Amino acid sequence: LLYSANSDKIHPFIEETIATGEDVNAALRLIAVHALAANGLKPATLQQYRRMVMQSFGVEALNKLLKLQKMGVVRERGGSGKLTADYAPSMFPHMKKQYDLLPENVSETVGDLTNTSDSAYAYSGYAPLIVRILEEGDRVRWTGWHKTFDGTIGGTILEALSGENAGTGKLGNNLFFPVFFLLGICAT
Repeated sequence: LLYSANSDKIHPFIEETIATGEDVNAALRLIAVHALAANGLKPATLQQYRRMVMQSFGVEALNKLLKLQKMGVVRERGGSGKLTADYAPSMFPHMKKQYDLLPENVSETVGDLTNTSDSAYAYSGYAPLIVRILEEGDRVRWTGWHKTFDGTIGGTILEALSGENAGTGKLGNNLFFPVFFLLGICAT
C-alpha cells in the first residue's frame, strides 16, 4: 500500500477489503492510510471510495468516512471539495524519500541475512519514521539534530539547547536526550 500510495487509482487491496464487506473499520483505516500516504486522494478516487463504502457497508459507514474527511484524516487533493480541513497536509511522500522509510534491500526470507542491521528488517520492510529520526540523531551524536525538523516541533527544548550548550546534549548541568513515543508501546 505504501509503495503505490502516489498512484491516483483505487488500490486493489482496499477495493477487495471493501467488497468483502466484513470489517468497516479496517476498510476505513486503509482508505485513511492511502490518503495520508498520497498527500490526499484525487477527487474521482475519493468519490469511488465513497460509492464503494456506501454500497458495501451502508449509510453509517459513509457517515464515518465523511467525518474522517471533515477531520482531515482523509483528504481530497487540491482541497476543492466541500469538506476541507484547515490542517497541514501530511508530508509522508517527502519523509519517505528523506529517511528511506521503504528501503529496497531488506529481505525477510529465511536464511537470507543480507541486511539484518537495518531497522526495517524488524518491521517487515518498513522502517517507522520515529526509528529513522532517532537513528539520525544517534548518527550525528545529537549535534545539529534539531535542523531535521526545521524548528517545527520541540521548539522550547531546542531553543534552550541552542544557547551556550548547543550541540552538547546538555541543558544546564544535566545531560539529556529527547525520546519520543508515539501512540504508545504494545506487545503481542
